[in-house]
Order: sequence, then C-alpha cells, then structure tokens
Amino acid sequence: MYKCVMAFLYGVSCVFGIATYCDPNWSVPALTLLWFLYVIDSICCANGITCMRAIPPRKVLLHHLPPICCVAPVLYCYWVCAAPATVIQTPYLAVAALSTTSGNEAVWVLSSFFSEQFIESKVYRRSHTILTSMVLLQAIAFGGYDCFKALFFRTDTPKLMVPVYSGMLGSLMFIQTPLFFAALKRLRKI
Repeated sequence: MYKCVMAFLYGVSCVFGIATYCDPNWSVPALTLLWFLYVIDSICCANGITCMRAIPPRKVLLHHLPPICCVAPVLYCYWVCAAPATVIQTPYLAVAALSTTSGNEAVWVLSSFFSEQFIESKVYRRSHTILTSMVLLQAIAFGGYDCFKALFFRTDTPKLMVPVYSGMLGSLMFIQTPLFFAALKRLRKI
C-alpha cells in the first residue's frame, strides 16, 4: 500500500511541476508536496524501508536530505510567517524542474511491481534510462539556470533565499549531475 501511495504522490508532484512551468503560482504547492514526499521517504529510508526498486535506502537519503534542508526555510516563511510568495521569490523554474523529476521517481516505485523479466528487457531499460536522462537534464538546465541567475545576476534576491539558492545549485551540481552522467553511461551499455 505504501508503494502505491508513494507512486501516486510522486506522479502528482510531477504534474504540479508541469503546472509550475505553465503558471509560477503553482511553485509553492509544488515545493510543499515535493518537500513532504522527500521527508516521508527519508523517514522510511532511515528505518530501512525503501519504496524504490533496487535503490538502497542510503542512496535515497543522500538524494533527499539536501533538498529537504534547502527548502525548509522557504516553506517556513511562506506557511508559518505568512510571507507572500513574491517576497520569498520562490525559484519557480528550479521548483518546476525538480518537481518534474518526480515522474522518474514514480517509475522507480512502480518498477517494484513489474516482473523481473520485464525489468531486464531492453525496451524497459532503454525507456527508463532515457526518461531518467531527460528529467535530470531538464532539472540541471532549468534549475541550474534559475539558481545561478538569482545568485549572480539579480540584485533583488532576498538574503534569506541566498542559502536556499546555493543549496539547490549545489544539489544540482553534486547530486543530479553525477546521476545524469551515470544514466548516460548506462544508456551506452544497453
């Protein structure tokens, strides 16, 4: 049941990410859902339970903990301090890009229901690796652009947001980029 709920919620998070590309007002709900999912998944992984097929809990924690820490101040300001999204300046492109990667996470969860024969088929391995590469590339490109622009080119970035943007940019550089190159490497072997 846990896996079904997580697959569904990761799918919804992906839809929220697509909605954020269309309308930046979706950025705070998308960010809230993504943060909530990562917290739940991290708590389960800390207890040795993972919903994603073939991914050890330790790797899920390494992937989820940096965004959890970076996003917490933004959500605190928005939901607890009632600061409007315009004051916080949520990085909507980065939020959209990162939320859209939830589609890939949904596939990882759903793959735990697939037969081993299907998982080992070239069709599945290729299509899943291409999906992984695409979502990681758009996350790195759009999210990286949004964070880099806010840190180095905008003069109106609030001081509160500097660590958030820095953390998101670091997460993209040191977590998502190696995952992207690993996916490309897998694609060449198939």
